[in-house]
Amino acid sequence: MQQNNVYLFLIVPTFLPGCFRAHVIPGEWIDGQFILHVNNYNLEQGERSVWDQELSSGHGRVDASEVQQRPAAPKKTAAELAAARAEARARAAARPPRQVSAEEAARLTSNAAIAASRLASEGPRRHFFWRHRARLAPFGGVAAEPRPGVDLPGEDLGPAPLPQPPYIRVAMRDYQLEGLRFLAQSHANGVSAILGDEMGLGKTLQTIAFLAWLKFEAGVPGPHLVIAPLSVLSSWMSEFKRFCPELKVLKLHSADPDERDRLRAMLRGGGDFDVVVTTYEMVKSPHMASTLSHRTHWR
Repeated sequence: MQQNNVYLFLIVPTFLPGCFRAHVIPGEWIDGQFILHVNNYNLEQGERSVWDQELSSGHGRVDASEVQQRPAAPKKTAAELAAARAEARARAAARPPRQVSAEEAARLTSNAAIAASRLASEGPRRHFFWRHRARLAPFGGVAAEPRPGVDLPGEDLGPAPLPQPPYIRVAMRDYQLEGLRFLAQSHANGVSAILGDEMGLGKTLQTIAFLAWLKFEAGVPGPHLVIAPLSVLSSWMSEFKRFCPELKVLKLHSADPDERDRLRAMLRGGGDFDVVVTTYEMVKSPHMASTLSHRTHWR
């Protein structure tokens, strides 16, 4: 293989009219092909290091043996690690407890209760999926068998539709009462549910009736979160007032920064409300995302 060291000169124009600048590219001709020095290596010497290719200027190169190696930190023994952990726990225990307001304490208590209820719903959920494992199998679903003495089944509300709730101010149709029973039974089984009715058949009414059933029949106070398009936000608020005025509903949407701060403070303080109705824009907003997603637990 014939190699000849050469330099390739490139003449390129500059920003000044009529002026040019020369670039010298070191390389060599190998078997009739021009190869850059940075790309030329053989099997004996191997590929050039990143230092040689990019970092070194070619002047005053430093041999690797001349570079002062940083001494490795001595490894701690198991006794030293245990002593360090004990010291950290002692410092944490010595810190004074963080003072929280009554509103913050109420929010933390509510979050703890919701977390406990989610844990308690695991048993009914296991029983539900185990009963329907044959239907889930074609879709690749794998149901875990309930643990004896640990997982208890959910309450069976029966096949009949629920009676007309006294706290709903309008008469519900039979299929709407059946939808209410379906939502209530799904909650008792610890699983989520979707109302698949067509438009105009009263899904909003059934949802409001279900939230009211949770509070007045099942003893689940909330808070609940309803996310709706902005175009129907006012409709949700008016229908809550029309169908069940006993529910305390908070509308969470505003373009005014001061009003958003006030609403955020109400959420962080665990305000007196059962349902929060908001929009997709507010959920994605950086001003509300943390409060809605992390600080408050929703039913």
